[in-house]
Amino acid sequence: MAVILKTIVKVEKVILGCFILLATGIIAYDVIARRLGVAPSWGEEIVRYMMIWITFLGSALCFRRGAHFGIDVIRRVPGEKFQKFVSLFVILTGAVFSGFLLYYGWKYTSFAYFSNQKTPALGWPIFLVYMSVPVGAFLSEVHLLEVFLNDVLGIYKIQE
Repeated sequence: MAVILKTIVKVEKVILGCFILLATGIIAYDVIARRLGVAPSWGEEIVRYMMIWITFLGSALCFRRGAHFGIDVIRRVPGEKFQKFVSLFVILTGAVFSGFLLYYGWKYTSFAYFSNQKTPALGWPIFLVYMSVPVGAFLSEVHLLEVFLNDVLGIYKIQE
């Protein structure tokens, strides 16, 4: 299981890194081209879609690292039992929210797929953009399970 999870994390990081690098390059090109009067119509659109994917994939990785916002005062309260309770509450809340995102994201993605909607400038199928929601939610669920096994049960060690 650890090998599979490590591979998933590596793939997520590579995709995120590529999207961030590519988005930066496209924005730079778009700004320069706009000053020259030859800006492409697709520049802003593709960067917007990459930012959506970056958001949902990055959110999943943040669950794994515990990097989402937290209330520092509660995290500093001593006591192992209390901290496990807080971790369990955060994990369950995140899992329920991710479950809703997974379910409704899949419904919207399916609708977009079967209705054959296209993006305005690129003409790509819009379901490719919508797919970021269920994929990110599924990865969040996987990483929340990993955090649950590590923080609450103590039977698994998260490895970077």
